Amino acid sequence: MKTINKSEVRKTIRAILPPKFAKVFIMHRTAIMSLACGLGMVGANERLTAALSNKGDVNLLVESYKALEQHEFEKTEIVDAFKTVSGKVTLLNHLTDGARHFTLYNDVSFIQPRPTEN
Repeated sequence: MKTINKSEVRKTIRAILPPKFAKVFIMHRTAIMSLACGLGMVGANERLTAALSNKGDVNLLVESYKALEQHEFEKTEIVDAFKTVSGKVTLLNHLTDGARHFTLYNDVSFIQPRPTEN
């Protein structure tokens, strides 16, 4: 694990996972996790290839997943007026924690188009 300074979190995440791949990463993170962990989820490669423009980008997403898992930072959260919690958090957990990707990639639209009815 590589520990980074908290002030470098946003910059490091965006360097590891370029904004042009952020939407696909967030929308298909279970398929990426399956490939990164060697689980081989059925259809993971096909689903990612369909969402991306070329096959080489699938490997880039898998490598980004692994790199985000390998970086961590010290995080402190205020739970309530009397309690504060501190600990190390991986960049992967930070990125995928709730709606945090909206603030980290505020220049990317994560809205999925509605399917058209025939």
